[in-house]
Amino acid sequence: ISEGLLMYLPEAVVAALAGATGEHWHWLTDITSAAMARATGLSSSDPIEKVRSAGHLAGERILGLLRDRGWRVRQHRSFLAPDGGRGQ
Repeated sequence: ISEGLLMYLPEAVVAALAGATGEHWHWLTDITSAAMARATGLSSSDPIEKVRSAGHLAGERILGLLRDRGWRVRQHRSFLAPDGGRGQ
């Protein structure tokens, strides 16, 4: 479980975590898209930006990196969709 963590880490660390699967086959995480950041009013001057590492990835890039390492989305929910965006 890495809820709320990946958006703070540098790309190399996220890539290392994604590549170190071992016996683990499920990974629960949350990824904030650019659309979600806009909808919630996050900006580059927010306190969150001040604690992110240099080289951190935006949500869409995190998802792309995980997919490149063989991870698949089994289920997702969108807090922007009226019905919760539950999907596969």
